[in-house]
Amino acid sequence: MFETTLSDDQAVTATLHNPSGSCSEFSAAKNRAQRLTVEADRKIFSEDIGSIEITVSRSGLSMQGEMVVNLSGLGPHVGGLPSQVTIEDGQASASVTVSIDDDLEREFDETFVVFASTEGATGALLLNLVDDDTGDWTNKFLPEDINGDRLVTPLDALLLVNFLNGDDEPLLATRPPLLPRAYLDADGNGFVSPTDVLWVINYLNRDIQ
Repeated sequence: MFETTLSDDQAVTATLHNPSGSCSEFSAAKNRAQRLTVEADRKIFSEDIGSIEITVSRSGLSMQGEMVVNLSGLGPHVGGLPSQVTIEDGQASASVTVSIDDDLEREFDETFVVFASTEGATGALLLNLVDDDTGDWTNKFLPEDINGDRLVTPLDALLLVNFLNGDDEPLLATRPPLLPRAYLDADGNGFVSPTDVLWVINYLNRDIQ
């Protein structure tokens, strides 16, 4: 007779009962896929936010014993990222507060990646950082670049047209910046209007000539 049992710690025990009355037994840990998940309380934010909270979770793993997870970052503004976070015994996750370095430089919006790793498992999270030094609504580098991709294309004009068709409040001063960033005020007068669309069209026509 052959029977198996599964313990709380996910170990499989197999027992072979012989006709003579003796029995043989062996056990092995159950093979489960190991995963780490990295999440944040927000994935798009302004660089003047001060800090964000990042949570690392384990799944497909036993919750027994503490787990030390190594953290690293790739990209700007990650100086406040700790090198490790510990998931305590019996817990599925742990959180850390990451300080975000603000600066006074005008720059394009940026991205950075947070990596988490431990023996047999890895995870990563992509975050988008919106520059707060370029002005809320006008792209100081290239005013006709509405979506901030460093190019002026018909898509920039289309974004303005869609906004004008769906919104009846042209005054931008009372609005919070859009996330992801959209620089709707091409002419810099504080309003979004058909004139901003005309700026983009004129730029495109000039570029063709």
